[in-house]
Order: sequence, then C-alpha cells, then structure tokens
Amino acid sequence: DGNTPAAFHAKCDNKGATIVVAKIENSEQIVGGYNPLYWNSSNCNMSIIDSFIYFFADKNNYETAKVSYSNGNEYSIRNYSGKVSYSNGNKYSIRNYSGYGPIFGGGNDLIYCSDGMWYCNRGIYSSYHKIDGMPTGGFNVNDYEVFQVIEK
Repeated sequence: DGNTPAAFHAKCDNKGATIVVAKIENSEQIVGGYNPLYWNSSNCNMSIIDSFIYFFADKNNYETAKVSYSNGNEYSIRNYSGKVSYSNGNKYSIRNYSGYGPIFGGGNDLIYCSDGMWYCNRGIYSSYHKIDGMPTGGFNVNDYEVFQVIEK
C-alpha cells in the first residue's frame, strides 16, 4: 500500500496495537516488533512494558526466533539463553515521528527511515537488549506488513 513513512502513518496511525513484520532482502531473515499502544505522527516517545522486537534467522524455522522485550524497569537487563532478553524499558520504547515509519527504541533498535532503509542500531539509549544474530546497521527489506492486533 505504499512504502513510505507517509503511507505507514496514513494506514496505521491511531489503530491500536500492531505487529510489524519485515522480510530482509536477499535472505530468509525476518525482523519486526510489537506495539501494544498505537502509532501516530505526534513526534513523541512512549514507554510501555509490553512492547518487543524480534528476529527470525530463518523464516521457515520458528526455532530460530529471538525476542527482546521492553519491561518498563529502568534498571533491569536480563538474558535467558540468548532467546528472550529484557531491556531497560526507558521512555523511548515506542517512538512516533511523522518522517519515519515504525520506530522501536531510543537507540533506534529497529527503525524504518525516510530513505527507504531499515536500521538496527545499538546506542546508549537502546530500549531493547541486543538480539544475537540480528543484523546491525542498515539493510533493505523486500516488503513489510503491519497487522492490527484485536483482542477477543
């Protein structure tokens, strides 16, 4: 439906909880994240304990899945067998900026930029613990989808 930040915000703003799924170009890898709140164009940040980012090393093998949660505790960092890790949950868990697509984390832990590139960057303001094997720096994706999550 359009691969721009403007198209993302037109389709996804104020829709409630969503999950982002992005297929990394020339690989079998999947990255994404879960936002239990909402997206908007307010140029603000939100903290939430239930958000997470994830990585599949092989989209055909669910056992390669790794998840990093933002737990809302500013001082808690835990790592369980490299599969699930908890971060500091700082105020940048979810970021809403009109010139960007989905942004997870203050360190731009997972971000879709206006240049059409996706980035996984680790910075001093990271909100999610590092996921082993997840690409770092910039990369292209074949496509990405954002799904609305509806509670029953």
